[in-house]
Amino acid sequence: MVQFKGFFNGKWAEPIPGEDNPSPVFAGVDTHSFKWGAPSDSGTYPNELSFVIDPFSTQLNKKFKVGDLIYFNGSVDTDSGVELVPLDIELELYDPIRRTESFEFDFDIVATINTSNPEESADFVFPINKVTDSSFRYKGKNYTIRLLGFSQDKGRTFTQEFRVLEDARTTAGLYARIELDKGIGTGRADKLTGSNRDERLDGRGGNDKLIARGGDDILIGRGGKDTLNGGSGDDDLDGGAGNDTLTGATGADAFIYDTGRNFRRRDIGVDKIVDFMLDEDTIVLSRTTFSKIESLAGSILQEFEVVDSNNAAIKSNAFIVYNQSNGNLYYNQNGSKNGFGSGGLFARLQGSPALEATDFFIDN
Repeated sequence: MVQFKGFFNGKWAEPIPGEDNPSPVFAGVDTHSFKWGAPSDSGTYPNELSFVIDPFSTQLNKKFKVGDLIYFNGSVDTDSGVELVPLDIELELYDPIRRTESFEFDFDIVATINTSNPEESADFVFPINKVTDSSFRYKGKNYTIRLLGFSQDKGRTFTQEFRVLEDARTTAGLYARIELDKGIGTGRADKLTGSNRDERLDGRGGNDKLIARGGDDILIGRGGKDTLNGGSGDDDLDGGAGNDTLTGATGADAFIYDTGRNFRRRDIGVDKIVDFMLDEDTIVLSRTTFSKIESLAGSILQEFEVVDSNNAAIKSNAFIVYNQSNGNLYYNQNGSKNGFGSGGLFARLQGSPALEATDFFIDN
């Protein structure tokens, strides 16, 4: 098994003050620590974002921490801040190959007017990943380094915002994964076959057939009418757009629905999940795509309903509705209103297994 070693180096770039900040005050460009805002009183401190690197040693498909983001919300004058600041990140891979790869985040900063209510005075920072992955070759094989996002629970779930009270701080780890690209499609109808190792198969478009065999694999169909089979191992299956056929086979598999934007039927299609195993497999729903879901990450206990007809599904108040009589799985975007709004049917589970809320995972 290949062991990869390296570290990520992060430096803050020139910020964008924005129209609401006519007198921006900032320091720390081209360093690991960026400060902004003029302290409003003596004894108070400016806002600060710091990125602390964390050297890594990891194997394929294993989630690992890149570094820590530390955000301190200071007390500053309202017109002295900034609206956005970029973070440029470089990967320095030194074993078993020397390689430098670049990534970039933008951090949107939302400052609130300070009041006597601490909750109302909290400020927000929203990280936006502009470059999600980078590829390289080693000994004739293709690998992908993928940034997964920021997490405050050791990589179990990922957050899209940091909310911090005045004069308080929070810390989140940035996580990544290195994947072996066993096969990359051409945009046409491809057949990609894996081995018994941990691998990544990417159809890239067209009506593809991806067969992973053994290992903990990642299968991505993208556009087209694809057939994905995870084989043995704990696999991630993401059909992408089109009406795909997804078979997890043995192991604890995850069927992933994440388009990177609000739910659109053409982005997903209607997939057939062939062999969902209760208490073992998971349906992963991205909060970005299924944006009406309000439950905390990892749970839809209050927003899931099982019904026994398509008509009952149309009338349901739940955001995720499952018709156990035929295996149809719906996203009910408009909640209590009749119909599904901009949502609709996105999967059919063969055999109509008795799904429960615990069979789903909400990914921030």
